[in-house]
Amino acid sequence: MTHCVCLLRQLNVMPCRKSLLSSMVKFVSIRCLWRDAIQTLNTLQSNAETLAKIASTRDSRRHLNIPHMINYLKRCDIEVPDLDKLQVIHISGTKGKGSTSAFCESILRHHGYKTGMFSSPHLVTVNERFRLNGRPVAKDLFSQYFWEVYNKLDTTKHQVEGDPDARQMPAYFSFLTVMACHMFLKENVDVAIFEVGIGGEYDSTNFLQSPVVCGVTSLGLDHTSVLGDTIDKIAWQKAGIFKRNVPAVTVPQPPAAMSVLLNRTKEKGASLYVTPSLDSYNNGESVHLGIAGSMQRYNATLALQLCRIWLDNHRKDFSKRKWICDQSDLHDWEKIPSLDGIVLTEEMRNGLSKCYWPGRNQVLSRPGVTYYLDGAHTIESIQQCMEWFLQASRKEASKRKGRVCRILVFNATRDRNSTAMLSILKPLNFDAAVFCPNLAFTGTVSNTPDQINRTVTKEKQLSFSQVNKKIWDQINAQSDETPQSSNSTTNKPNIIDSAVQNGALNANQFDLNRNNCNSNEIPSEGSAESHAFPCILQALYWAGQGRDTNVKLPTDADIPPISDKLQDSTHIQILITGSLHLVGGALGLLNPDLW
Repeated sequence: MTHCVCLLRQLNVMPCRKSLLSSMVKFVSIRCLWRDAIQTLNTLQSNAETLAKIASTRDSRRHLNIPHMINYLKRCDIEVPDLDKLQVIHISGTKGKGSTSAFCESILRHHGYKTGMFSSPHLVTVNERFRLNGRPVAKDLFSQYFWEVYNKLDTTKHQVEGDPDARQMPAYFSFLTVMACHMFLKENVDVAIFEVGIGGEYDSTNFLQSPVVCGVTSLGLDHTSVLGDTIDKIAWQKAGIFKRNVPAVTVPQPPAAMSVLLNRTKEKGASLYVTPSLDSYNNGESVHLGIAGSMQRYNATLALQLCRIWLDNHRKDFSKRKWICDQSDLHDWEKIPSLDGIVLTEEMRNGLSKCYWPGRNQVLSRPGVTYYLDGAHTIESIQQCMEWFLQASRKEASKRKGRVCRILVFNATRDRNSTAMLSILKPLNFDAAVFCPNLAFTGTVSNTPDQINRTVTKEKQLSFSQVNKKIWDQINAQSDETPQSSNSTTNKPNIIDSAVQNGALNANQFDLNRNNCNSNEIPSEGSAESHAFPCILQALYWAGQGRDTNVKLPTDADIPPISDKLQDSTHIQILITGSLHLVGGALGLLNPDLW
């Protein structure tokens, strides 16, 4: 790059060539700054050994997380009250945080406001986590803000007194959270939408003291090693973002969760409301959503109410008071006030219908193969994914001639219930299933820096794939030994019944009998064929039989032969699910230009 700059200064070239060379230098400079920023950012990831040590002391030190975050902000010349300028919408929950955030952002952007949004994880590149007016921040702007924050934190890390941990650089997610605050303040956004990382009470985003409104999406069992293994423990953590004299809105939750949310509301002096059904808007007329899937109806109505409160507050200085009510004497969760559906403005309708959120109920069509991508990784989200895929794949298959086969591409990490998730997917009778880690490439090809994960070793990731394959094989073997009657509802895994009983799955949100299909409903013979691959590229190539020209194998790749039954199909439907990181790696191969 230095050589290019010197050449530009010294050579007496024609203006047009000078302009071209200047553009080349700028391009190289941006790439270098971006590459260096991502490589430096990755050094903030905790490795597997460090995470194990942290886990052993988490309960005794997690209360320090928020004070540390405040310290990091101060080292970047940001005081917590400064963040009130951002007019924050703060969103926690188990599933749907990202989609709800995306709906909120789209609605308010269509109202003409400048929006900032911070979410996680990213799918392909890390700048996706930061959105300005609905678009991921440009790489050159990302690099600028990254180095501004990194250099301030690096030069001040030895000037802090007290806890030695506070003198260090923040961990990966904490750093990005500080960077989001810095970016949104510099960009002077009208509204900043913050999605909680994990939990709420001790989450790195919970230094926000005066959000305009807080939201809680659907709750379920996830990150149980950190948040607790029951729905009431999960709810306690998620409600940790509630603040005094700040309205909070939740979608309908299991009774155990609603009771905890109410108790936390009284403890923190907040005001809690429940969203109405999406059918109650527009006088019962249908509302079109830009994101597919039945659960999006819950996310959309939550987003509408969060934006409704935000708009009220933004337009009238005194209006926030009308959303604050004393609930200290409220003891029955069924008495929590329900909000009413409203007639949607054109801006609200456009915000919902034009919302784009890749990796969630997403379809990519190519000649001979269709990819169905959904980052579902909990029991309830896999249940919804199954329903969506069944409906969408049927509709597509009905329009095609010849035999259509189905392939499952799956991965789930060590802290997920793979047995439950795969049991829910089994009734779809895939022709084959393939398993792989969240690694796009292996062997002589390198993964992009944005996809590097130091928190778990490559060997561990490969072992998880083998375990998932064994679980799938066992489920198929048990199914073969105990055939279901053709008129049963069935093939419904017992895990779903128990999930409803313990509150992890809300029976009111899902028609379990309807969503769990029987073999007569699916035009597929089904098969127990399964394979484990060392990377996403090989898994997709085998699943698609090499039909997609975007999926090209290196010459040294060795994959098993494709069965005659799969080769004879006229079209292949591939469901990719179980992990957002898996979906992100797949999209990086199939459609790297997401935005």
